[in-house]
Amino acid sequence: MPRQSVKVRGILAEDLDNICKLYNDNFPLSPWSKKSFQNFLNDQNRSPLSLLIKDSGKIAGFVLGRCSKTHPEIFNLNTLLVTEAQRGKGYARVLIEKLVAIVSKNENIKQITVHFRDNNQLESFYSRLGFSGHQIIGTYSDGEAKHQMEIISN
Repeated sequence: MPRQSVKVRGILAEDLDNICKLYNDNFPLSPWSKKSFQNFLNDQNRSPLSLLIKDSGKIAGFVLGRCSKTHPEIFNLNTLLVTEAQRGKGYARVLIEKLVAIVSKNENIKQITVHFRDNNQLESFYSRLGFSGHQIIGTYSDGEAKHQMEIISN
């Protein structure tokens, strides 16, 4: 259970250098630049949502998502990251619950989806967070299977 010193808020411009470093340290196969994050967060046509969790003033993790370009009724959870040192404290659950609560207020969004790779073995993790309907929907460019799970909204 998260402690009292934990705060959740939106990602701000001054957070982007740290967010970019955390992301690239944890996802070296698909690095993003600071400009990539800015473009993601500024794409108002796709209703982006970003949340940051801090513990004792330090970034413990973040979540990013936005509506699908081709299916605006589907909100894609693009990134969920909790720093290695902060894992096991319930911060992923806090971020997901907050994201779902915010996204569910939009009556146009009917589904929240998440995609992940075979090597991440995240099916049981996302199941514990409320996602279901696991399926393999294709492959990534490197041939690894692309998994999808969802939460029905509204």
